[in-house]
Amino acid sequence: MIDEWSPCRYIDYGEDLGDPRYGVMFDDFSSTKATLEAAGFMGGGCTWHGIVEAMIRTSHSNFIGDISYDPEGSMFCARSSNLEALKCVAQCIRSAVTDSTVMQTALDNADKSIIE
Repeated sequence: MIDEWSPCRYIDYGEDLGDPRYGVMFDDFSSTKATLEAAGFMGGGCTWHGIVEAMIRTSHSNFIGDISYDPEGSMFCARSSNLEALKCVAQCIRSAVTDSTVMQTALDNADKSIIE
């Protein structure tokens, strides 16, 4: 059985930190970095920001207002107080990592102003 957060890590920031309370982090780019670099992207967190944002915008638009993004070169993080939205982010990443057609569709739909 696949962990519902895989390949991401689930983060609970706790009630004291307020909103957004939860996060998912993805930083194991090893299986996709070479492919993404060959396509002209950096392949790190900022690339994954573009991929995930495109997937949410085009296929899961009901979560757009629930998710904030915090990408860096070495990791991608999405935050929300809506756990279902974050599970959707993890599923999007899992789908893009395991299916090159899903990945290419997301790249084709990515907002060029945010993907690197």
